[in-house]
Amino acid sequence: MFNWLRNGVSVKKQIFIDFDGTIFSTSRFKKDILHIFKCAGYSKEEIEKTYWEECKDYRYSIEGNLKRLARICEYDKAKIDPMVERVYKKVRKYLYKDTIPFLRKINREKYKVNLLTLGDIGFQRLKFDHSGLEKLFDDIYVTENQKWNYLKDIVKREEDFVMIDDRVDTSEKIKENFPNSLPIRIFRKDYDKNDPYLCRDCPKGAVQVVNLKEAFEYIK
Repeated sequence: MFNWLRNGVSVKKQIFIDFDGTIFSTSRFKKDILHIFKCAGYSKEEIEKTYWEECKDYRYSIEGNLKRLARICEYDKAKIDPMVERVYKKVRKYLYKDTIPFLRKINREKYKVNLLTLGDIGFQRLKFDHSGLEKLFDDIYVTENQKWNYLKDIVKREEDFVMIDDRVDTSEKIKENFPNSLPIRIFRKDYDKNDPYLCRDCPKGAVQVVNLKEAFEYIK
């Protein structure tokens, strides 16, 4: 059921797992980042404006956000830089409680488990490197291109694979481009209500879950 043949050889079915909002609480991480900006002396309006400007191209980074804020007025780097470093060092604390149990429970004889994350490559890699999850993934893919386009170089159009992601547009486009795939849209309780791609209904052809325990039922 789970394995398929390539040139007569049994190949593990692939699972691609998103990082932000799927196994990592972006909302809690964001809250601590914005607190740092507030400590730097910026107003709520300045922080929100620069945050969303930095997010527009899906390549957000703390450093990029700080550069935008610095154009408004300079900040005390000696005070703020150590605060940013402390946030990176505690990345593991932002993992959802079900993340590690889920990853450890996956049958590795049936599945190849991959991380697939969209965003600024340096920023995403820095977060992941501090998460302590590297040994729980077979491959790690970090891209600045939309996942449904990036995957075209990794899997065939007719391949049967699983994609677990919090964004509705990702599930929608994955199913559209890979008709045999199973997109699992995870709808976490702490989702960003200001993000339109998280607020839409689950697309046709995908399944929706609220946590990784529910997601596991589809890959047993």
